[in-house]
Amino acid sequence: MTTLRADLHNGGVIVAVPIDFMVLGPLEVSAGDRRVELGGERQRRLLAGLLLRHGQLVSAADLTAIAWNGDPPATARNQIHSGIWRLRRTLDRYGAAHLLGGERANYRLRVDAGQLDLARFKDAVSEGRRLVALDDKRKAAVVLRQAVSMWRGPALADLNGIVLEREAAVLEEMRIAVLEECLECELTFGGGAAVVAELTDLVAKHPLRERLAAMLMTGLYQSGRQAEAIEAYQRVASTLADELGVDPGDELRRRYEAILRQDRALDPSARPEGVTLASGAGATPVRPAQLPVQGALFVGRSASLAELDAALATNPTDQPQPTVLSIVGHAGVGKTALAVRWAHRVRDRFPDGQLFVNLDGFGPDGTAALKPTDVLRDFLEALHVPPDRIPPGINAQVGLYRSVLADRRVLVVLDNARDAAQVRPLLPGNPSCLVVVTSRNRLTGLVVNEGAQPVPLGMLTAVEAHELLTRRLGVARVVQDAGAVDQIIRRCAGLPLALAIVAARAATDAQLPIEVLASRLGSGGDLDVLAGDDPQSDLRTVLSGSYRALSPEHARLFRLLGLHHGLEMAVSTCASLAGLPLDQTSRLLADLVAVHMVERRSADRYALHDLLRVYARELVGVHETERDQRAARQRMLDHYLHTAHVADRLIYPHRRDSIDLAAPQPGVTTEVLTDSDAAFAWYTHERRALVTAVDMAASNGFDSHAWQLGWTLTTFLNRCGWWHEWAAVEATGLVAAQRLRDRRAEARCHRGLANAHTRLGHYERARQHHGSALRLYVEIRDRTGQAQVHSNLSWLAERQGSYRDALAHAEQMLRLHQHAGPESGEASALNAVGWYHSLLGDHARALDYCGRAVALMQRLGDLHGEAYVWDSLAHVHHQRGDHAQALSCGRRAVNLAAEVGETTLQASALARLGDTYEAAGDLAAAWKVWHQALDVYNGRDEVQAAAIREKLKVSIYGS
Repeated sequence: MTTLRADLHNGGVIVAVPIDFMVLGPLEVSAGDRRVELGGERQRRLLAGLLLRHGQLVSAADLTAIAWNGDPPATARNQIHSGIWRLRRTLDRYGAAHLLGGERANYRLRVDAGQLDLARFKDAVSEGRRLVALDDKRKAAVVLRQAVSMWRGPALADLNGIVLEREAAVLEEMRIAVLEECLECELTFGGGAAVVAELTDLVAKHPLRERLAAMLMTGLYQSGRQAEAIEAYQRVASTLADELGVDPGDELRRRYEAILRQDRALDPSARPEGVTLASGAGATPVRPAQLPVQGALFVGRSASLAELDAALATNPTDQPQPTVLSIVGHAGVGKTALAVRWAHRVRDRFPDGQLFVNLDGFGPDGTAALKPTDVLRDFLEALHVPPDRIPPGINAQVGLYRSVLADRRVLVVLDNARDAAQVRPLLPGNPSCLVVVTSRNRLTGLVVNEGAQPVPLGMLTAVEAHELLTRRLGVARVVQDAGAVDQIIRRCAGLPLALAIVAARAATDAQLPIEVLASRLGSGGDLDVLAGDDPQSDLRTVLSGSYRALSPEHARLFRLLGLHHGLEMAVSTCASLAGLPLDQTSRLLADLVAVHMVERRSADRYALHDLLRVYARELVGVHETERDQRAARQRMLDHYLHTAHVADRLIYPHRRDSIDLAAPQPGVTTEVLTDSDAAFAWYTHERRALVTAVDMAASNGFDSHAWQLGWTLTTFLNRCGWWHEWAAVEATGLVAAQRLRDRRAEARCHRGLANAHTRLGHYERARQHHGSALRLYVEIRDRTGQAQVHSNLSWLAERQGSYRDALAHAEQMLRLHQHAGPESGEASALNAVGWYHSLLGDHARALDYCGRAVALMQRLGDLHGEAYVWDSLAHVHHQRGDHAQALSCGRRAVNLAAEVGETTLQASALARLGDTYEAAGDLAAAWKVWHQALDVYNGRDEVQAAAIREKLKVSIYGS
């Protein structure tokens, strides 16, 4: 909007007034922040006609046609002249009368491009098209989107008349065309999911515009909604035939064929061949952005930042070279802070995301270092590879990781690495990616073999240390206690971690004189850390000074946190360790965060830096008796066990092999979980901690906790596809149960381990463990346990295609449950017998057994079991050729499976539902549900996923 100098005589002062003309929407003129009153309808039409031809001469005849709809009065010319005069007088009030002039019977409105929204729109469109011609479609999309956003509604929406309505229609066509160009650009870099809603609305309003329909199909396809993309094509083809009697054009038809063959060119973000992304219907993969928050007290390091910048800029093709930067230096020297700071500065150079992990390379006693295979699994999940698509072997994981990153620009930050061997498997093979490693180790092997560029990081200078303290404590306090500040700087030896802790402590207690704190810094002993070449780095002195300034309750909580196994902790976990109420623990944690003794990772999750964890464990050994330490560990394990037990009941309320737990110790706080969604969320947050807790329990003499924790994890790990972890916790629990000489617990662990091996396809191992479980259940005369083993053996036999063996085990399961109960077990056995009769072709018996099963399940209110029975009935009716009954039963199975969170059953029921739709001749419905099944199978069961893909292929090509 251009500013004009207007002769507004307010006390003789000339005022500068911005004026703006707008036709992209209702006609409006504004002067500054005031709306200009334009007069009556005819005068507004005249102005609109002049603005549409701004800068050009417009004849009185043309203005007459605009002002009157084909029937002007005899005095039309005079009225046009009067109307122009009134417009000039209106503009004169804002110093703009000179813009409107006349020559004989012609008139012209001269406005700068910046004063008219239509001109600005056309300029922006020209710039966008220029960027398209330069193949910079990302910038072009931004510019064109800005152009479209200039519209406030339909052009000249408040004016009518034949001429103006025709002009408005031309402008609307221009707007739609530009919007199409904008959306086309956005789709070229994978923005489909973001524009699907907009395209859906546009296609509904303009059903005959084939370009819009083609883009909607592409957007749906990019969003993982291939079936809906095909349905969109079918709708527009039908509309074209009904409305115009024509077939879709070549472009639309080619787009449809590309979607059918899953042409990778349609999705710029497509992953390498062989990698299937985890996504539900309509899901949009999230670009990883894992960089932690930047520290507020970062100071100095200008030379190091410049060195890192120079390394990134050395390649003239703008690809990072070298591909590995190793920031090395002493513990607590600020390596992580520097890496995070610089990574945030350059993250825009890596549009495909940023990965971050703390490798815990120097955890207590060297036991906390993360294994590369654990990190690879987490990274691959962040890159949307489903958990059970990830192979178990390290070499295969590395290959998959490098394949996923092959065509991307990703920044990978590996913090706190132990050595080169830990880092190498985490290096991408793509030179467009950049890895930043931090370590106390010099990582000479990476420098020699991988060409890593070392970036040594020294201590802060005295000036930089002074700046850090000044920022935290304020200029007045630092100047007032200048001597004490200098002493702190000397005692901390320029170590940023120590300086930050001391400064935080002083800042949180304004009554504590700095000289007192400074004097305390020299009262401790030595903290053994990795050898360094700076003798003044006495970290224990710094930490002990901060620790002694804590109140007794703060100090005790800090010490006990060192007993945790090194992962993030919820507030309730910390409360259980200390045996304190939740609100008191939250307050203490907040105070410890303020003095940098504890890190806050999210709203209610905390962790200790590895050096502080070492220090805390040392203090536990000094201040807590062995009995107190064991009590704290038991409270923590009770917290995990009792919360997990509740969570398991919520996600599997009719689980038949329930266990009884001993009461939790006094002081234990469990999480409050109200429904299955909350339970799944808790399991997801705590999975790694729970799996690690099983090992910790077994290695610290808590054998009952070890096998019981494994039991509580069974349902979650099974349903979510964490089958390797399931096998691991069951194996640990089995050893613990054997030490306890608890044959019932041992039998449970054998059975759980067998089921995990069945999921993993280790059928012989599964059979051996089932055999051991069955012998133990027979020895202790547990018929319900025996029935459960036979149930699992029937499933194992079915997986191997031995349906008669499966039926025999199911019948034995039924006899045992009928004799010993429970009724839910009998219902499940009835369903199993019916299912295997159906697989063997005896559909009459199948209907009898399954009918009895569903009635019993409904009486018991077992939705989980009922879902399985409806799936069985759907199969039986399908085999009998009763498609209507099969569809009805199948839909009930799918809906119930979704309701109880049984995704594996949901997928198999969807697959069978698709088979029935196909048999009934409804290929569109079959296609839709097969795709839904494929979404679930991908990454969980590749054999079933491949079978679904084959069905889709056959349905498309008929071969």
